[in-house]
Amino acid sequence: MKLLEKIIKMIKGPSRLSFALIVAKDPMVMLDIKSLPSISGRKISKWRIRFFLSLAWIRYPSLYQYNIDPTIRGMSELVYLLLTVDSRIIELRKAGFPIVGKWPANPTDIYFAAHCIAIDPFLYAFCKMISSGENVLATTGRGELAVDACPAQAAGYAAVTQGQITLDTFYPFIGPWCYDSQYCFEAMRNIVEGHFGEQPIDISGKNSEEAFPFMLSEIRTCLTTLGKRSGREVNAEHLREEFALENKLRSLLRDMMGLMQQEVVPIGSLDFIMAIFICTDWLCDPPAMLAALTSIVATARKRVAKGIHTKGVVKNPVRLLITGIAWGDLGLYNVIDELGGLIVGSECVLNLFYADIPTEGDPFE
Repeated sequence: MKLLEKIIKMIKGPSRLSFALIVAKDPMVMLDIKSLPSISGRKISKWRIRFFLSLAWIRYPSLYQYNIDPTIRGMSELVYLLLTVDSRIIELRKAGFPIVGKWPANPTDIYFAAHCIAIDPFLYAFCKMISSGENVLATTGRGELAVDACPAQAAGYAAVTQGQITLDTFYPFIGPWCYDSQYCFEAMRNIVEGHFGEQPIDISGKNSEEAFPFMLSEIRTCLTTLGKRSGREVNAEHLREEFALENKLRSLLRDMMGLMQQEVVPIGSLDFIMAIFICTDWLCDPPAMLAALTSIVATARKRVAKGIHTKGVVKNPVRLLITGIAWGDLGLYNVIDELGGLIVGSECVLNLFYADIPTEGDPFE
């Protein structure tokens, strides 16, 4: 308890929903955790997860800063996946999966269908913020790129150039967003093998007849390139299977956005942001995230049905939609709740889950 008291003194005003405080006071909240399926084909043992999280409040003092609710089983599992991203990447690479970098706005289906592990360097930086409590990667990256550089680009750039994350190849689709994305890509290509898919700017106007065949050609090239690295010749069935799996995840995220509109607020802003932002790479493991997210949404539904309003959020909060890239400083989400607000959506990732991808017929049509 002396260690606990010392850490608490280091943190100014720990939240009522502080992950570390709740786990430290009542380790029994970990008993509800289940084993998670994994893309590797091997389950992530519940004992492994419970043991790791039972020590996380000591190993990661930053967990005292954040309004993360460990009484939601899926949130505890999500925290585990966030904190273990480095070790899990190593294990998946050993299992034969190439690690492929992408931009946040690029859908993940084609990467996983090619038997590769998609990783968004920005979400990786998000994981580092949870474990360290600092926004170091975005700050460092902006020092190299520009003071006003997109935080996603800046954090991803620093994570790769500083060697914090090792990619086998980098294959983003570059489109008309983030003015520094092209420069950032070229700079990273000096360190890691890089390819890029080009996205046409005008895909629905007068040039749409040319835009769609061009985009299809870029996707086919990407699948062929990634397939050569992974050893899988990607076919239509591989794509349909991945679409079906990720459609389940997309559906859950849409359900979560709907639940945040209810009078009874089931979870706080940071829990919500963590749950929806993982769609940029599913923390390298879509099956594991499906299990965790299913639990989060089930608990949120139950709370709404029973009228259980989450702690740390006022009744009838001012509901906010984030546009553009979300804030890098995770502590801001705590402040939003404390000031009477609530984040209920983020425009910058909505394109990844606002609709399902059809699984019938030719996936290229």
